[in-house]
Amino acid sequence: MGITILSFVNVLISLFFLAAGVSIFLVLKDPKLIELLKEKLPVPITKEILLYMGVTYLVCSVLFLISGIGLNLRRKWAHKFTIFLCIVFCFLILIGSLKSPLSILNIIFFLYLGIQIFYLTKKDVLKFFK
Repeated sequence: MGITILSFVNVLISLFFLAAGVSIFLVLKDPKLIELLKEKLPVPITKEILLYMGVTYLVCSVLFLISGIGLNLRRKWAHKFTIFLCIVFCFLILIGSLKSPLSILNIIFFLYLGIQIFYLTKKDVLKFFK
């Protein structure tokens, strides 16, 4: 049951990243929206930064989709891949927090990743994937 829940949540996270990536690409098509972002955001933003963010979100979407589907299919490679993915994202969140304060979404995501690492490294779950 726990693996099914984790796989479902990873697919939901994938959809969130997909929506964010697509939204950024839609913003890139409208110069007025880019100017509005420049006015509202406290940090300087350029088209290149938005493009980088959009591509990054789409890549993250694919990674979490692969993780979610693989876990749901009970694949051993998905188990290892998901743990690796969670560790990398935890590291990126910590590195990002050095430059700017953590948002509530980052904290929740960090906690979810930690829970996922903890659950996927339990003895009974490790036996399940052998």
